[in-house]
Amino acid sequence: MKKQHIWLNYRWQHLLALLVLAGGCAESGPPRVAVSGEVLINGSPLENGTITFVPVEETKGPKASAHVENGHYKLARSRGPMVGKLRVEILASQDLGFALDDPEQFDSKAPLKLPQNPISPKFNVHSKLTCEATKGNENRFNFNLPTGKERNQ
Repeated sequence: MKKQHIWLNYRWQHLLALLVLAGGCAESGPPRVAVSGEVLINGSPLENGTITFVPVEETKGPKASAHVENGHYKLARSRGPMVGKLRVEILASQDLGFALDDPEQFDSKAPLKLPQNPISPKFNVHSKLTCEATKGNENRFNFNLPTGKERNQ
């Protein structure tokens, strides 16, 4: 009878351990979603840049950023934005023809006039672009930003 009691006890311990492990696999914190899409400037793909999703209003959680290359971006759920309303910031990366962290190259280009960013501040630092990320749906967000005269409107 004592052997049966030890065996039952051992079995319950394993069951309890499995329940604890299964509970540890549950999603913690606010739910995230995968996102993807295109970023165009006047219909042409943004060569290189960054798109950032910033939670706003009732949406809580960290920002999520993705690299934009040849107009496309993609974030897996594990690194994606929170479910809810998001402000979108888009920045273009500009190749200056030299590394900014190389003092000799930097000094040889001085005084250097930096090229104008093709993306207006109203789409990055002062962005009013928004989107709504939803759980259980494909979250594909495409943006076609104006340049030139349309930039300041």
